[in-house]
Amino acid sequence: MSKKSLYSPEEKYQVISEVMNGHHSLNSIAKKHSLSWAIIKDWIRKYNDDGIEGLKKSTTWKRYTSDRKRNAVLAVINEELSLRQATAVFQLSSTTSLRKWISSYTNGEMLKSTSKCSVPKTMINGRKTTYQERIEIVQYTIANDLNYAQAIEKYDVSYRQLYSWVKNTNDTEKKH
Repeated sequence: MSKKSLYSPEEKYQVISEVMNGHHSLNSIAKKHSLSWAIIKDWIRKYNDDGIEGLKKSTTWKRYTSDRKRNAVLAVINEELSLRQATAVFQLSSTTSLRKWISSYTNGEMLKSTSKCSVPKTMINGRKTTYQERIEIVQYTIANDLNYAQAIEKYDVSYRQLYSWVKNTNDTEKKH
């Protein structure tokens, strides 16, 4: 999660409106408020995408599909878009996330769909399952890019159960 912002959404709006109304340059406003021009551009992008709501501190993780992540990464790697442009085009929360995905991708790691904090809070305790059901649930989860939230919702099991089943499957495969 990002650091706590020293600016309220209204204060952020006041700063970016000085640039958006065309009366002041981005650099002069950045100096005036002791901010980087990149932060101000990011605020403008978020305001243009979601209005004043976009300037509020996010309290949840944004969910991205593996395809969206891969397309954003490839657009930057293939020099079709800059980091900032890709962040805007693919409506990503920040260039920092995109940089991490690029690093993961270039290190040969698979880009998975974001599922953190998307597990339904009501699904704390799972239900009893048969061995055959577990196999089916694990296969489904793996086939869907480890989208735990989707599997939890479909099969009515807990995150803890599902995670341990998938982990045990992966550990067993590594031994053979």
